[in-house]
Amino acid sequence: AHSDDWNSITSLAATFAPLRASKIYRSYEGLYVSKGTWDLKTTPPALNTKEAFLSSANPHDYFDDLTDFSSTQLAACSQTILMDRTIMATYVEITNDTEGVDASGDGTCHASHWWLAPGSCRDSAGVQCVPVITGGNGFMMPQFMQKSAIWELQLAIAVGATWSDYLDLAANKMCLFYWWEPDISFI
Repeated sequence: AHSDDWNSITSLAATFAPLRASKIYRSYEGLYVSKGTWDLKTTPPALNTKEAFLSSANPHDYFDDLTDFSSTQLAACSQTILMDRTIMATYVEITNDTEGVDASGDGTCHASHWWLAPGSCRDSAGVQCVPVITGGNGFMMPQFMQKSAIWELQLAIAVGATWSDYLDLAANKMCLFYWWEPDISFI
């Protein structure tokens, strides 16, 4: 029905019909890595491949430890999307990672702030993890959780306590962070 409506609008007033922004404005979002972290990793596999984040590649060697992050700059798990039981149930349905949620259906939480991916990240209680920082109440967190479980990426995911904390952590810590382009915040 929507395509018929759209065709009617464009045939009646083609010069006034709105354009889809994707035709004139390209944007990207996902996990980003700071230039300093990128430059530190000089051996293959490169940090723009999922192979770089498998436990056999020791990806945690190129990033800050979870204990290097100030808990005052991180949102408590109770303030994040980890408490959305519908989203967490979908996570378990997709990944079969029943340890990724607790008995009440909330996402499991490490040190009050971090969700740990299954595998060596979770098994090491966060020692062998690559930190990921996101904003809001967990922008793209469910997608990052699913990818880490399915592709065996050793990610620990946390949310910045405030917008400025999120920007500060992404700019000043050796971590992956959620971001989008075009934007000038990290240039």
